[in-house]
Amino acid sequence: MQKPAFSIYDASAGSGKTYALVMEYLKIILLSKNRMPIATYSL
Repeated sequence: MQKPAFSIYDASAGSGKTYALVMEYLKIILLSKNRMPIATYSL
């Protein structure tokens, strides 16, 4: 079974939507096999 291309988060204020979105985003990035190296910048 294939995961849907996108998910819809519908909830009221203060329910943790931003937290849920960040966690999903990080999970996608960290589990990706095609990650690009993180660039470091010095000021």
